[in-house]
Amino acid sequence: MVAAYRSQHLIEDSFKQMKDPLRVSFGPMFHWTDDKIRVHCFTEVLALMIAHVMRRRARQAGLEMSYAAICAELDGVEEVTLVHPKEGKGRPVAKRVLTDTTALQQRLLALYGTDRYAPIR
Repeated sequence: MVAAYRSQHLIEDSFKQMKDPLRVSFGPMFHWTDDKIRVHCFTEVLALMIAHVMRRRARQAGLEMSYAAICAELDGVEEVTLVHPKEGKGRPVAKRVLTDTTALQQRLLALYGTDRYAPIR
């Protein structure tokens, strides 16, 4: 009973996230058929579960951060494509890299496995 009471703030945070229009938002819903409403609800609940998994993995790695703080930190990460002309004939060479990242951003990217999609310089 005490553990359930102490975890009440997690449920309240979930409802707060569902109202945030920029992150895991449950609305607006522009659907009229039952099947489309079910799919919309499914994707929103799935997104909420992913948000909880992200927060949990960060906590297991020793980072006590909320989902909003994780997203705010990762919002600063940007990917650029550098195009270098090839010597002689041929097509230019394109290389995808991330902009300068902080130590915390690098840790989060490695934690979630996104560093394999866009390598950190």
